[in-house]
Amino acid sequence: MFKDMKNSLKRYFSVGPKTTFVVLLLILSAGLTLYSMRKTLVITIDSQETKIVTYRSNLESALQRNNITVGPKDKIQPSIDSKVKDGDRVYIKKAVAVEVLVDGQELKIATAEDYVEDMLKMEGIDVSDFDRVEPLKTETIKDGLKVTITRVQSEVVKETQPIDFSTVYQKDDDLEKTVVKVSRDGEHGEREIATRVIYENGKEVSRQIISNVV
Repeated sequence: MFKDMKNSLKRYFSVGPKTTFVVLLLILSAGLTLYSMRKTLVITIDSQETKIVTYRSNLESALQRNNITVGPKDKIQPSIDSKVKDGDRVYIKKAVAVEVLVDGQELKIATAEDYVEDMLKMEGIDVSDFDRVEPLKTETIKDGLKVTITRVQSEVVKETQPIDFSTVYQKDDDLEKTVVKVSRDGEHGEREIATRVIYENGKEVSRQIISNVV
């Protein structure tokens, strides 16, 4: 029995260095694999720059792992489903709250657009060339901005007014003083007046005569 134990110990110590070498090789290989997966990303959020370290290959997963959330209205470049590599730069513009008063409604909108005009287009709010937008469409979007859209409509209204003829008396020595003779019957005339009417949000605000033809 003692001889068997001796042989067992002898066999263990004879293979021990080989086992240790294999284990060290596996550890080294795993370490190299992890190192190759390690990526440093530069994240810029609203002009604030930070660096994160990730072992993920997908941008969305890398951001989530580092507690960086991207909302549905936030803008991100490159796209959220992009593959990432070491040294990549990611730009995120967070959406801000904007209030739009239009067509009798107060719309609460989250947007990451740069200008009022871009925000209106993105939200599908149609604005004609006659409508008035306050502040201007070129105004830079900022948190808490209030935008008012006044619907402006114009129409030309035409109306016809009768004009009475006048009576002109002329002296005629061939007639008795008490006799009146009609030399030509008068005719009623017409006056056509064209007026431009301006409406704001359905209410008339001004009238201007643009033509007056007899």
